[in-house]
Amino acid sequence: MPRVLILPSWYGLDEGDLQGVLFEEQARALAERGAKVGIVYPHMFKLTEWRAWLAARRASGAARQSGAEPERMEGTGRVRSAVPVLRSVGMSWFPMFPRLNRWILVRRGMHLFRKYVDAHGMPDVVHVQAMYRAGAVALAVKRRYGVPYVITEHHSMYALRGLRRVDVRHYARVAAGAAARMAVSPALCRQLESVLGGAGGWGGSASAAAWMPIPNSVSERFLKHPLEEGGGGFEFLCVSHLQEKKGVDVLIRAFARAFGGRVEGADSAEEADRAEEEKTMLTIAGDGPLRGRLEGLAAELGVAERIRFVGRISREGVVRAMAACQAYVLPSTYETFGMVVVEALAMGRPVVATACGGPEWIVGPGEGVLVPVGDVEAMAGALVAMRRGAALFDAHALRAGCRARFSDDVVAARLFSIYREVTR
Repeated sequence: MPRVLILPSWYGLDEGDLQGVLFEEQARALAERGAKVGIVYPHMFKLTEWRAWLAARRASGAARQSGAEPERMEGTGRVRSAVPVLRSVGMSWFPMFPRLNRWILVRRGMHLFRKYVDAHGMPDVVHVQAMYRAGAVALAVKRRYGVPYVITEHHSMYALRGLRRVDVRHYARVAAGAAARMAVSPALCRQLESVLGGAGGWGGSASAAAWMPIPNSVSERFLKHPLEEGGGGFEFLCVSHLQEKKGVDVLIRAFARAFGGRVEGADSAEEADRAEEEKTMLTIAGDGPLRGRLEGLAAELGVAERIRFVGRISREGVVRAMAACQAYVLPSTYETFGMVVVEALAMGRPVVATACGGPEWIVGPGEGVLVPVGDVEAMAGALVAMRRGAALFDAHALRAGCRARFSDDVVAARLFSIYREVTR
């Protein structure tokens, strides 16, 4: 079995920080299937995050004084699995000089890589989880030690078209050096080929002739949880960071339009429908800069008593919330994949989602409804249709379809095949 070192571009710095939890869960799945897996993560704070940087440095000092194992406590907080992790925290001191910041990042990453090799041996392959930060470190490792790397791209920046020319050139170089290039959806593959020029002209091994769509895998905690009917009444669930691109404001407006509240132009028939469905609720889990504004919007539209904002929840909290709801909603303006949609299907819950990139690849016939991005009327209609027809979806069939495409076994088998090919 291969020795795999995972380089994520984002990762949690303490037990409550769920950034990169999907990378950790995939690492654990690979380890459980025989691979020797580790994670190396040099975190670089922005200047605007100086308070968090100071807190992380204090936590780092406390960790060293505690005498904890270095691979479990490097920098900040105990990791959440048995996979060895080396982490450090630094600062991007020069925001106007991306090459200088990248040089600092690579130095820190190479230092952690050498520490990892001293403790666990040289990996056969490095797996870059998003090129954003990790790509530069993987390229340096390949040039210095000859270890091949593969990429799984997750980042939405290629679709948002906000990249500087110097960044495009850098990511193109990183992609050119990869032995295999994967992205989490066909839509993201197309974006990468468009923005970075396509893999075909970059050379590399035969296995890297193009960007390949390989999804994230869904944790077994979702696939093994007992299928339940949820609580009384009817509850929609949305788990999201509360920021502009997540489209939660559209969901709130659509919910008010569909099920209640003061909506200008509503006729008597619409009011009657709302009365019949007055038990319909919406739970929004997550936090972010727009929470206050979104709570105000719910109050303005007269649905504050029927929309619950429960804040950030743990992974187990997501499982419990999925079990309690009858349907899941994803209203984003863009998603490279849409992991929560897969998790909902794994829990036997049908989905209402925007056709925003990733969900079109996930939600098939008999699994839910896709609506245009930003369309309040279409979203409201889909919510009403789901409210009236959710019982027609077969929870066992939803889970079986999800398992066949997104389980750890399925995704790990594809990754092992790629690892074998690039390390021959």
